[in-house]
Amino acid sequence: MFANPSTRGRAHHSSGCAGGTAAARWAAWCAVPLLLCGCYTARISETPRTATEELLISQAAEQAMKGIDLTWLRGKRIFIEDKYFEGYDKGFAVGLIRERLSRYGALITTTNDKADVIVEIRSGSLAMNTSQFLIGVPTIPIPLPFVGMVETPEVAIYKNEKTVGVAKFALFAYARQSGGFINAIGPDSGKSYFNQYKLIFFNWQRTDIPELQKGAPPQIQPDNIAPVIYGGGTSPGLTAKK
Repeated sequence: MFANPSTRGRAHHSSGCAGGTAAARWAAWCAVPLLLCGCYTARISETPRTATEELLISQAAEQAMKGIDLTWLRGKRIFIEDKYFEGYDKGFAVGLIRERLSRYGALITTTNDKADVIVEIRSGSLAMNTSQFLIGVPTIPIPLPFVGMVETPEVAIYKNEKTVGVAKFALFAYARQSGGFINAIGPDSGKSYFNQYKLIFFNWQRTDIPELQKGAPPQIQPDNIAPVIYGGGTSPGLTAKK
């Protein structure tokens, strides 16, 4: 018997439709994970210097200015000469010195021709040092062909990284008109520290910087305040620490 040609055509057409439907379903199921996946990229910008570095230096500057007696400038018109002051964070350190002089009762002028006393300030140090100690295997650079230099990961049993901020200031005062010597303070120095430790899987840190102490809010330790009276008014000033 011979099959009806029209029947064979319909059977072949039905088989093609079934195959196309299965392929479409398979493609749809493969597309589901792609639709459920997403990408998120957060852009984090970094400043040239870290906050830890800046806080170390500013904390050391504050320590260097603690306990300095400037009462001998009370009520005097002074001009602060900072051309001999160099170092990182110069703006913060010079501003700190100006603020301390003002709180002690000195009258700061904007130009030297209006001052009776010229106060030169200079810095011997305004920077930080870092040291590291490791018990374990340090990173080892290995040159690979067609790739370049590749570093192996560090394996530390015990490791510490110690960073110390150091500030050293000095002040020299002389009469503007005569140029005669009046007084000199310092050099006085101050230090701050930020130490990180690692023992296998345990990490901890030690620091005297309030902003970097874990679980402790920033605290301001004010100096002793005493009133300074001049020109018919009252201004806060500092008393020297004993």
